[in-house]
Amino acid sequence: MNYGKVQTLAEYLVSKFGSDAILKKATGQQKFDPITGMTERPFRQVLGKAILTHYEVEAMGTKDNLIQAGDVRIIAVLPEKPVEVDDSILFGDTEYNIISVKTVVPNAKDVIVYELQGRRLI
Repeated sequence: MNYGKVQTLAEYLVSKFGSDAILKKATGQQKFDPITGMTERPFRQVLGKAILTHYEVEAMGTKDNLIQAGDVRIIAVLPEKPVEVDDSILFGDTEYNIISVKTVVPNAKDVIVYELQGRRLI
């Protein structure tokens, strides 16, 4: 089955009901900046669209504690696949570290959307 129409519909819906999102792709190893006293990782920005939602209370604090209070679910249309832990996503003026990435690929070829678990960076 050709999922091109489903992909186009997903892109349309995320664009209509979502907002701009910037995927910050890590491009190298973390380095300590003696001027700021912070450890920073070089990155490049990739523009996409996303919808931010919240997890149900029942999903939080399960036995493996993968979903913590304050985590968000982000449905995103992006030109590149995000990488867990290394990449982050800027949604509005809030940046989220990507904890997990689920790729919706019904035919093992066409990426429809990415479902991201985000944790707010402090």
